[in-house]
Amino acid sequence: MTDKYGTHDKEAKIVRAAFITKKQQERLTQEQLANHLGVTQGVIGRWVNGHKRIPDQQLMRLAIILDFDPLDVRPEVKDYVDLANSVLSKEGREDLSTLIRLLSESESKQVRTFLDFLLSQRQKPDKLK
Repeated sequence: MTDKYGTHDKEAKIVRAAFITKKQQERLTQEQLANHLGVTQGVIGRWVNGHKRIPDQQLMRLAIILDFDPLDVRPEVKDYVDLANSVLSKEGREDLSTLIRLLSESESKQVRTFLDFLLSQRQKPDKLK
């Protein structure tokens, strides 16, 4: 008998449970979540079912949207969590602005995209602990 879920099921269980809760509470669909994250519904399905590993940056975004602790899913994202929490402070934003100026254009764009998302979710900063 084959396993229903994929090789990344351990991390997917937490994401799947959080998605189901959000789906029941707010009628969030995989398609809506995909549109918000800039991926396809199929990618969301593969993440939720453990068939594809969730990239660290997307995991952080999912944690904010679906209200779960990313460290429960993947403890090695602690650096992202620390960065996100520091960005949400005024001093962190100033330090990061300096850093962004020193990055290459493509690196700077990736960081800015992630930070824009974090700042748009600022009403719930305690979710990144």
